[in-house]
Amino acid sequence: MIATARSVVIATILLALSGCKSAEETCGEARAAAHTAWSGYIDPLTSEHKAASETVKAAHRALKSAVEPRIGEAANTLADQRYIPGTEGWSRGRGVVFDQLCAQDSECKKLKHDIADAQNRIQDIDERLVPALAAQKALHGNASDAKAVADGAFVDPERPALKLAQGASANAQAVCEGVAATASPAEATP
Repeated sequence: MIATARSVVIATILLALSGCKSAEETCGEARAAAHTAWSGYIDPLTSEHKAASETVKAAHRALKSAVEPRIGEAANTLADQRYIPGTEGWSRGRGVVFDQLCAQDSECKKLKHDIADAQNRIQDIDERLVPALAAQKALHGNASDAKAVADGAFVDPERPALKLAQGASANAQAVCEGVAATASPAEATP
């Protein structure tokens, strides 16, 4: 009995020293690597989204503080000449006149162009970010489902990090097949 107990203890020590990992440990490492790979794709997108949002805000501030007061007076004068002041028609007409004057003003035109470009960039980033975040979150569920979500991420040839993240998710699927789902990092922390 003592010899058997010693054998078990020695086998346990040798197993611990040999670095053998359980399927759960290997899966956890693969999931962590995939999570990190997705962060490598998601973090720059998040930064770009923030920068584009700041561009929109700054351009709107510049329009309100510098351009609109300057062009607004001319728009009011022209609208007064064309429409009955104080009516809904005057308000709509003033908007049309303002847009015409803005199109002729280089600063106003540039700011509106900057806003449109930044808003298009935000939309593009959102189309890429939403499935990437879903793929990252899915890593902690069923491995096959996580890979399917990862494969469904928006095609992004400009960013090789997407392929790396998708590859890491495929690796996690292969390693984690048959291993129970885990709590996501957000759910694991109290």
